[in-house]
Amino acid sequence: MEVDSGPDEAPPSRTVDAQIALNDGANLVSYLRLRPGGSSEHQILGEDFPLEGVLTALEPALEIAWTDRPEQVSDLDEFLEEAYQRFVASADDLATESSYIEAARWTVKGRNHLLDHLRHELDAVLGGVEAEELWQAFGSLVETAPLTFLIENGIQVTFRSLASFLVDSSNKRFDDELCAADFFPIGEWENIRDEQITAHLVKQSQLVNKQVAHLTHTRPRVEEITIYRPRSYRDLARSVVEMLDQFTAAVDTRLLPDWWSRWLADSRERCALGE
Repeated sequence: MEVDSGPDEAPPSRTVDAQIALNDGANLVSYLRLRPGGSSEHQILGEDFPLEGVLTALEPALEIAWTDRPEQVSDLDEFLEEAYQRFVASADDLATESSYIEAARWTVKGRNHLLDHLRHELDAVLGGVEAEELWQAFGSLVETAPLTFLIENGIQVTFRSLASFLVDSSNKRFDDELCAADFFPIGEWENIRDEQITAHLVKQSQLVNKQVAHLTHTRPRVEEITIYRPRSYRDLARSVVEMLDQFTAAVDTRLLPDWWSRWLADSRERCALGE
């Protein structure tokens, strides 16, 4: 199978360059300060590395946050503490810039962890679509009909989670949540993404809210609920993948994990197999 090499990288802004440099610098300092300094038994980890190498690795962040730093470092522990505070303060200052990107403020590990869950959820939806003939057949028997109901509800709720990532605004309910809009300056993703696909994802998510996720008296009658459900969820999965393609083409690829392009190409092919 031929795999896309990935989209051309969008030209990065100065703000995101600075955010990534400060984030990398703060992460490195956090690692170097894992152990307290001051004694031969409990040396700071940084003392296990050549001082010149440490300063070289930190230079991009230091050039942003501490241009008047001392030329000679006599106390590495003290220097790293001051550098870390300056990196954080400079990152806070960048949050006021119009080209600030929330996702670039996150650690690589945290951002990739969240995107790995997105991958897992889309893979589950695509797996459900590929097995539709199997689980829909469960509805023909009284004993297995509940399985069809539960699987279908699960696909819809998981779809809503994916759609939420793609179409929600940056004003989120939880501090540990990221959406596609957070990978761009405020308002940029909303201008980039396809309006028709966005409207489709929003509408279907609202139906999931009313018909699956929340017990409401405005739901269809129990015996009629299947009338309002699609015969196949392939179109919904395809809409998610198409918008993820748009997201990938526009985002700064430094904010994506290494596996992203290959996985998205595989997902695109899985959607096409049922056409």
